[in-house]
Amino acid sequence: MDSDQESEMSLDTSSVTDEDVQWPSEASTDQIALNPGNQKEFEKFVKKKHEQIKKDQESLPGVIYIGHVPHGFAEEPLRKFFSQFGKITRLKLSRSKKTGRSKGYGFIEFEHSEVAKIAADTMNNYLMYEKLFKCKFIPSEKVHADTFKNCHRRFHVPRNNARKRFEHNRNVTDDEHTKRVERMDKNLRKKKEHLKKMGLNYDMPSLLSTKSSGKK
Repeated sequence: MDSDQESEMSLDTSSVTDEDVQWPSEASTDQIALNPGNQKEFEKFVKKKHEQIKKDQESLPGVIYIGHVPHGFAEEPLRKFFSQFGKITRLKLSRSKKTGRSKGYGFIEFEHSEVAKIAADTMNNYLMYEKLFKCKFIPSEKVHADTFKNCHRRFHVPRNNARKRFEHNRNVTDDEHTKRVERMDKNLRKKKEHLKKMGLNYDMPSLLSTKSSGKK
């Protein structure tokens, strides 16, 4: 290529400004069909896809955290109360393994995430039984895998407490009663000796002597 032709090309390109170039608008850059003849069909296709994506996002389940749960507000009352916002798929109220009492917090999963967000915004800082109810939406990536573990099982009071109540209330035999009295009398003697060392002379009758006198 000659030097004269190169100079002419450089002059031509340098004379072109940004105003002369017809750049596509921001609205049309997202929906430009490869084939200009199919532009309308392409825009309809993109719009349909966006609507489908939005619908899929709304159909995803949503989880909320509930805190400051009033005493006595158990699983069934919570389910009935929050069902007014939408369908509940899972509910888990945290309870003590020893006593079975509510720890005052839990988690609720709604069928749709949009419903969960509305429920969290509506019930957060709601005054209920002289307590400020706390609700917070939890993103799906932050929900632990074991959050709703065993949530479908019916809650039962721990057997340890039931066994202790049974042992305490059951009818004891004469030998067991005698051992209990002897143990109580031994503790009374220890307390009497401890008070004597402190300079207090307190006469505590022996349980065994009272029992023997009663038999006579």
